[in-house]
Amino acid sequence: MKCLLKLSLILIGCSFFNPQQRDLLDKIRGSTIKSADKLRLAILYALRYEGTADLDALKRELINGGVSQQKTSLVDLILEHCGKVLALLYINWFAFELNFECVG
Repeated sequence: MKCLLKLSLILIGCSFFNPQQRDLLDKIRGSTIKSADKLRLAILYALRYEGTADLDALKRELINGGVSQQKTSLVDLILEHCGKVLALLYINWFAFELNFECVG
């Protein structure tokens, strides 16, 4: 039973089992870190945990931590231009180009 509970908490992304998320939230909620640094940390976290990070909750925490709502939109913008999905597109395109050159 304990294993099932632990597994279900891990699957839903409980911060108790994610020390990086817990550390990030502690920094965002703290008053000693500048807003720009909070945003930088959140962007790096979002890039690292793309696909599993709860971005809406992360952006709410940023706003509660003193980062303007306009600046929190940079998280989405960076993911859109630098995230894994775009990287995979470029990798697939590059592989296609290599294949085409080898055949042609």
